[in-house]
Amino acid sequence: MNSVLDLVLIGVSEETATEMRRTVQREMSRLEKLLSRFNPEAETFAANQKAHNNWTGVSDALWDILQECERFNKLTLGYFNIGLGHFKKNAETIPTGISGGETVYSKPEIVLDYESRRVKFANRFTSLDFGAIGKGLLLKKVKTTLTDLEIENCFVSFGGSSILTLGKHPSGNAWPVSFRNDNGNSFVFHLNDHAVSISGARQGKEQIHHIINPIRLKLETSSRLVFVQDECPLRAEVLSTALVAAEENDFDQVINQFQPQKVSVFIQQKTNELKRIYEYEN
Repeated sequence: MNSVLDLVLIGVSEETATEMRRTVQREMSRLEKLLSRFNPEAETFAANQKAHNNWTGVSDALWDILQECERFNKLTLGYFNIGLGHFKKNAETIPTGISGGETVYSKPEIVLDYESRRVKFANRFTSLDFGAIGKGLLLKKVKTTLTDLEIENCFVSFGGSSILTLGKHPSGNAWPVSFRNDNGNSFVFHLNDHAVSISGARQGKEQIHHIINPIRLKLETSSRLVFVQDECPLRAEVLSTALVAAEENDFDQVINQFQPQKVSVFIQQKTNELKRIYEYEN
């Protein structure tokens, strides 16, 4: 998944900590072999080669994720879309996407056969890409395992943009989590049993645009930064990704489908300062 996962466990035995670490490693390996579009041994890689206008059977594990992603696509008014792998792969060569009445590219369309648990891509511009939910799926499993092992106080950071907490910091009543941009603007979340997902239209030191707008089929070139706090790490990941691409007049409708705990949307200005343009608290 090309990210570092930091796991902080408070007040647990070495045996429990080792079991937790091994569980995380096993789940990361499982998801990589299931969802990677780059690994030739992964099921998603194989599906991307075979499913163009061709019904392709998938495992129960992949089928469950496909169904859930279809539901998320509807809840987000189409702003969350796992069929954009082709456009991510060819992002630099996409000139205009869909404009006016002339369709340059067909919109990705994933067709599910519920009786036989098969998948088909309706056109050659469709390709699976689970990059927006891989971290959320892993953290959802991590949360379940933490509960099963009766771990009460824990902090998990996956790549710095996906956070999961249980209980509280040893020196306080919550886990304080801050985000600081290059200009020194800092925003602090005080978390207990929460998840936070941070998504932006740009990533890395070079601030490369990496999110395809699924409606316009072009790279999202805004400087938008989205913070979502929720009980479920998977739902937080989906919502933060969708809101990066969503039109501002759709924010309320999309967010009301999820009922998260908190949402903040910022625009990073030319001075690198963050300007808050939307806020929601449940």
